[in-house]
Amino acid sequence: MAKERALRQEPNDEVGMNKYELISTAYNRVKNCKEEGYYLEAITILESLIGDRMEAILSDTEGVHIGFQTLERLIKIAKRSEVVEEEMMQMVINELTPWKDKRNQALHEMVKLQADELHDWNSRYDSFNLAIDEGLEIFKQLNKFRKRILNSKKKQERD
Repeated sequence: MAKERALRQEPNDEVGMNKYELISTAYNRVKNCKEEGYYLEAITILESLIGDRMEAILSDTEGVHIGFQTLERLIKIAKRSEVVEEEMMQMVINELTPWKDKRNQALHEMVKLQADELHDWNSRYDSFNLAIDEGLEIFKQLNKFRKRILNSKKKQERD
């Protein structure tokens, strides 16, 4: 059975307040991890933040409950979508997809060596600092898309 997202019913209900606290704490933790050099933890938390925003956006735009999905699956859903706005689609293609690959490299290939790309721990690990900055920017963009969608829905309800 797929996990179902908790949905906010009103602006300041328990789900909304809980979600705000989780996102705020996670965002601050990513920034602290980056400062302290815990890059893999930061990237892992960023994936959760980005995934949450993508699930919310796609659930709203597609009009169906998306549930908990992997980043790979969310990207595929977005690319197949006929209702995701063009600006977001370009961000998914040009920024999120390459970031997902960097995340995979960080979390799954840290000690693996590609024949034509030898590296040492420090050079590979230090390269993930940029992935954190990119992930934070992607999260901020997704947050803007989400707010735009919510504001549009509110306007439609008023009209």
